[in-house]
Amino acid sequence: MSRRYQNFRNYRQEKTLTQSRIIIAGLIVLLLAGVLMARLFYLQVLNHQLYQTKADDNRVMLVTEPPPRGLIYDRNGVVLADNRPIHSLTLTPERIKNLPQLRATLTSMIDVSSEEWDGFDERLKEYRRPYQSITLKTQLTDEEWARVSVNLYKLDGVQVEAKLTRYYPYGKDKAFAHSVGYVGRITTKDLARVDKRAYQGALFIGKTGVEGYYESTLFGQAGIKKVEVNARGRIMEELGRENPIPGKDIHLYMDARLQQYAYDSLGDFKGSVVAIDPNTGGILALVSKPGFDPDLFVMGISYKDYSVLRNSKDLPLFNRALRGGYPPASTIKPFMALAGLEYGFSSWT
Repeated sequence: MSRRYQNFRNYRQEKTLTQSRIIIAGLIVLLLAGVLMARLFYLQVLNHQLYQTKADDNRVMLVTEPPPRGLIYDRNGVVLADNRPIHSLTLTPERIKNLPQLRATLTSMIDVSSEEWDGFDERLKEYRRPYQSITLKTQLTDEEWARVSVNLYKLDGVQVEAKLTRYYPYGKDKAFAHSVGYVGRITTKDLARVDKRAYQGALFIGKTGVEGYYESTLFGQAGIKKVEVNARGRIMEELGRENPIPGKDIHLYMDARLQQYAYDSLGDFKGSVVAIDPNTGGILALVSKPGFDPDLFVMGISYKDYSVLRNSKDLPLFNRALRGGYPPASTIKPFMALAGLEYGFSSWT
């Protein structure tokens, strides 16, 4: 009898201990649930605005769109620097499954030089947002554009984009290369002196002449596109857009016909001609000969073409009108005479 009682007693004690453990476990669960609810309340209610802003920053991205560049005219309305549409070949690395295979396919399909691939590899190493396309070939011929377009369905990560590029109608004549200047590809050095955000996505920037000096006027104001992205940074939807403001056109005091006439009048001689309106001080002509074709620099001049210009004994890249040093000859005599009269060193007789 005592043994049964002892077993019953042990059973009651174990049952009581089990119930105590259950109660303690329940209390711990309730405590943790309370902590979780308190934390949830803190995040969702007290700091709702803060984390909502952070969530939007991760979900919404601002993408800049470069504006059309302003045109350059002479005093009579002759266009000296124009824009024309081109088709560029761009690649999105995140969408490419096998880059070496794609490289071989494109090289066999169109003419893509090793320099263009090297430039692509360099831009690939630079900072960019996910799924941002990188330009491989700036300008496609009509035949290349058609050949790529019909094969786009099997070229993962390849796009053909329509863009505006600079064009100099009188570039082949070389008379305006030093005065109007030219645009070229943006480099790291160029980005150090401009607003990087405004130039995001832009390919060109003014380098010399009027193009370089009036860069801020000709460039305009970049547009902003608000897009929704997923966790991997891929654009899913466009939420809003602020269109870019085109750059302002510039009307020079220069006379294109006089500029060309002065350049041609130098013949085979090297030199410069500067014609100034004495009434206003306006520059009617500013010539440096020999010149060069500024269109060579727009798309990115090749090493071969640049070597020809750089190594030429005629120094076509040297701006003789602004940087050349020449004896003033008799043009200085009137100024010396005026100085003498001013300081009493000579008198009219």
